Amino acid sequence: MPKSAACILPCALGLALLAASGCATGRGIATTPDGDAQAMRAPEAAPPSFTVLAFLPFDEAPVPTLRADDFLAASRAPREIAVVDGPRSGERRTVSVVAADDGTLRLEEAGDAGVERSVLRRRADGGLTLLSVDTPSEDSRSVFEAGLTYAPEELVPGATVESASPMRVFLLSTQRERSTGRAKRSMRIAGTARVDLSGEELEVTVVETEFTARLDAARAERRATLYIVPGEGVVAERWEERIVVMGIFPRTSAETTVTIRATASTDAAKDAP
Repeated sequence: MPKSAACILPCALGLALLAASGCATGRGIATTPDGDAQAMRAPEAAPPSFTVLAFLPFDEAPVPTLRADDFLAASRAPREIAVVDGPRSGERRTVSVVAADDGTLRLEEAGDAGVERSVLRRRADGGLTLLSVDTPSEDSRSVFEAGLTYAPEELVPGATVESASPMRVFLLSTQRERSTGRAKRSMRIAGTARVDLSGEELEVTVVETEFTARLDAARAERRATLYIVPGEGVVAERWEERIVVMGIFPRTSAETTVTIRATASTDAAKDAP
C-alpha cells in the first residue's frame, strides 16, 4: 500500500485516543527507560476488558455537557492503555500530553510501533484544534492547514460539531510532500452508558466521532465511539476504519482500547507516608 494511503490512519485520534486523553508532563515518553515504564504501570484488579452493559440515547436520559478538557483529563499524568480486541490485542501503550514551548500541546502515544504524536492548539474560547499527526511507523506527517476541531469548548447533547480542512501528507524523514486532499471531522454526544471496565462498573458519556479524508489516490473513513467519565477523561474507545486505494483496494480494521485505572488500594498506598 502506498504511504500516502497508510499515513492517514492516525488522523482520527479522538483521536484518541485519540485518543485516550492527556495532560502536560515535563518530559516526553519516547525516552522512558523500560524500568521506569514498568514502575509507571498501575496495578490492576482484573485483566483489561470492556463491555457495554446498558445504553440510553441522549434524548431519553439526562446527559452532562462535556468540556474540552474532558477529552484530555485522563492524562494529567502519563496513563497506560491496553488494546483489548483487534489485531494488536494485548498491546500496552502509554499516553501523555507534553506542553511545548510554542504553546501547543503534544498528545503522545508510545507503543510497540514507536511514538505517535498529535499537535493540538488551545483556542481562545477554550476549545482544542488538531494541527497535525506524526506517525513514525509510516514515516508520515499529516498536516491540517486550517485545523480540525479536536474538542469544542463545550459539547452539548443534541448538537453536532463539524470541521473541515485542507490536508497535506509529508514524509517525516525528508519533509517531502506525498499527497494532498481534504479532511472532515464531526462529533456528537450519543447518550450515556453503564459499562464494565476491567471488572469495574462506571457511568460514562458516549461520544461518537467520524473522520473522512479524500487524498489524491485514497479515501479513508474512521468512526469512533469514546466512553468518557466527565472530569477524568476517555476511559475506553472503539474505532472502525476503512481505507480504499485507487478505488479498488479496500482495507478495514477495528480496535478497542481501555485505560488502566489504579485500584483504590493502590491510591491509598501512594498517599501513605
